[in-house]
Amino acid sequence: MVRRNDYYTEIAQFMSFLDGIEYPRNDNSHVFPQERLLEITDLDVVSYFNFKAYHNANPSPSDQPIYCRSSTLEYKKKAISSFLPRQNMPWDDITQTGNPTRSRAVHHMIQKVKVHEVRGTGVQSNARRAVEWEEFVNVLIAVREIYSESSKAHSMLMALSVLTLQWQLIGRIDDIMQLRTSTVLFNVRDSFTLHIKMSWSKNIRTEMQSPTQILIAAMDPIICPLLNLVVYMETFGGHAGGLMFDYSKKTTTNLIDEILASSNFRAQRAGRVGTHSFRKGSATYASRFGLPKDWVNLRGRWRGKKKQVDTYIDVDQPYPDARVAAVLCGPRGPCKYAVKAGMVVPAAFLDSIVPHCCAAFGTQVARVLALPLLWAAYECEAPVSGAQRTLIPTRLAEEIQREWIHAGGIPDVNPVEKIGLAVVQNGEQMCLVTLRTHRHDNDGGNEGAIGMEEPRMGIEEQGTTGTPEYDGRVSVLTSQLLLLQNRVEDLKNELSSILADHKRYMVNMNTNMRRIATQPVVRALVPPSSEKRTIMSKLTKSPSDLFVLWREYEQGLDGGKAAKDYTAVERGRNKHTYSRRRVFWDAVVKLMARGYTADSAIDRISEAYGRRLSVTQVINQMKKDRMLGVERWL
Repeated sequence: MVRRNDYYTEIAQFMSFLDGIEYPRNDNSHVFPQERLLEITDLDVVSYFNFKAYHNANPSPSDQPIYCRSSTLEYKKKAISSFLPRQNMPWDDITQTGNPTRSRAVHHMIQKVKVHEVRGTGVQSNARRAVEWEEFVNVLIAVREIYSESSKAHSMLMALSVLTLQWQLIGRIDDIMQLRTSTVLFNVRDSFTLHIKMSWSKNIRTEMQSPTQILIAAMDPIICPLLNLVVYMETFGGHAGGLMFDYSKKTTTNLIDEILASSNFRAQRAGRVGTHSFRKGSATYASRFGLPKDWVNLRGRWRGKKKQVDTYIDVDQPYPDARVAAVLCGPRGPCKYAVKAGMVVPAAFLDSIVPHCCAAFGTQVARVLALPLLWAAYECEAPVSGAQRTLIPTRLAEEIQREWIHAGGIPDVNPVEKIGLAVVQNGEQMCLVTLRTHRHDNDGGNEGAIGMEEPRMGIEEQGTTGTPEYDGRVSVLTSQLLLLQNRVEDLKNELSSILADHKRYMVNMNTNMRRIATQPVVRALVPPSSEKRTIMSKLTKSPSDLFVLWREYEQGLDGGKAAKDYTAVERGRNKHTYSRRRVFWDAVVKLMARGYTADSAIDRISEAYGRRLSVTQVINQMKKDRMLGVERWL
C-alpha cells in the first residue's frame, strides 16, 4: 500500500490505540496489512475520537470534550481515511463495509463536540482573530518605537514593508516572504501604479488562480505599500530575480509576534492575534465597506467552488481588484505621486536615487517607486496618533536632497505632490480618476524629463487651473458620482427583484388561466321539445368586434349554429364569408394551443394589428400576412 508521510503519525497513533501496540511514529517504515485495515469499523473510529476528546473511549453524558477540538478530529479523520483501502466508498451500517470514517456515527460524534465548543464547554479555539484598522496602524507605530535604534533599522523597515504589503494584498505571511522582485511589474495603462502576481500563494495551483493585481499608493504615508517598499529596498538593497526580503518566514513571524506581545501594541478587543490576523483584518475591513464578497475573494486569491464558466472568464478583473485595493488604503484613500506643476524632474535623476530598485525591478518600476521616495525625502515625518513618525532614514533623505540640488532642483522645495484617486468603472473598463488636477507648463525642449505631462490615466481632467476652489469642487463631484453609481447599483438590484416577483406572478396567473380554460363549460340544459326546430346556419353580416366574431365560431349567434360545427354543405352556403373569417378563427385556435385563453388570444391579435381597426380591416391585414407567410400576432 502507499504510505503518506504527512499522515503516518496519525495512522500510527490510531492503530496503536486499537491494537494496544506502540507502533513507531517518527518514521513511516511500518506497513499496516490491508486485511487489518479492512477490519476497522465505525465504532473503532468513534472510540478513538472519544478517547482523544474526552480521554475516555466511552464517555458519560456528563463528560465534556476538553482535550481536543473538532477541527483536530476532522484532521485525524482525513488522515485515517487516506490509509483505508475503501476510502471512496460510503460506510454501510448493515454490511459493515466501506470507509468507516464516512459513517453517520463518526459524523454525529464530531458534531457533538462542535456543539460543546459553541456552548463554551469544549476546548477554546486557538485561532487568531482579525485585527481592527486601529490595531493595524498601532502595529506600524509600535514597529517604529521598538526598532527605532539604528542597529535595528533593517528589522524595522523590513517589517513595515511586509506588513503594508500583506494588508494591501490580503496575503499570508509566507506569501509575502516568498515574493520575488520579478513578480513586481510595470502597469502600462496606469503608469503611476504597479502590478504584482502572487504566484507562490498556497491556494494557487494553476494560471487561472494567479491574477495580475494592482498596487496603489496610499494617501496616508504610514500605510503606503509603495513608499515602505522603496525605503526598504534603497536602504538595504535587493537582487534582480531574487527574493524581495532577505528574512526567513520564521524570523519575520517571530519579529511580528514580538511586536504583538509587547506593551507598545494596544489591543482593541479580546482574542489572540498573530501574523494571520492581518490577512483576516484586511479582508474584514474591505467587507465592512460593503464590497461584494466575491471581490474580496478575488483580491485575497481564495478559491471558490469552480464552475465551467470560470474556465472562460479572464482571471484578471481590474475593477473589482482596484476597488478593494482602494478601500484597503484606509480612510484617506489611494493617491498617486506626481511632479508638481511647472517643475521638471530629469529621468536620469530618478534613476540615480533608486539604484537598488533599478537593479532589482527594472527602470520602469523603479521610476514609479522613485517619486514616493523623492516626496518622502522632503516630508521626512508624518503626524500619526498625535506624534510625528519618521518615514525615511535621515541619511537617505539627506543624500536624495543633495542629489536633487546637484541636478538643478530648487533647495527646500518638494518637487513631488500627492493627488487623491477614485476608482470608477467606465463600461467594462476600470478608470483611476484624480480628485485634484494640475496643468503642466509644457514649453518643450525637455526630452527625457519627468513632469512635463501627466501619467496616462483612464480619465484625465484637462484645461483646469489647479486652484483650491476647483480642486474642492472636483473632489465633491467625484464623491457624488461614486454615491450615484452605488445608488444606481442598488436600484438595479431592487428592480431585478421586482421583475422576478412579477414574472412569478405572471407564471402563476397564466397557469391558473390555462387551468380554467381547460375545464368543461357548464351549459344549461334545455328541455326537449316535441316539435323539431331548425337551427339557423347562416353567418352574420357585420360582427361588431373580434370577440363577437369568435363567439360566432365557438357558440353561434342569436340561436344559430356554431361556425366550427358547420357541415361541408353549410360552409358552402357561406363560402365567401366563412373563408375570409377563418384566417382569424385559425389564429385564435393556434394561440389557444400555446396556452392562451380565448380572450387573451383575441387581445393579442388586436394589439398586433391595432385596436382601432374594424373587424373587416383586421381580417384583410391577416389575409395579406398569410399570403406573405407572416404571423404578426406571434
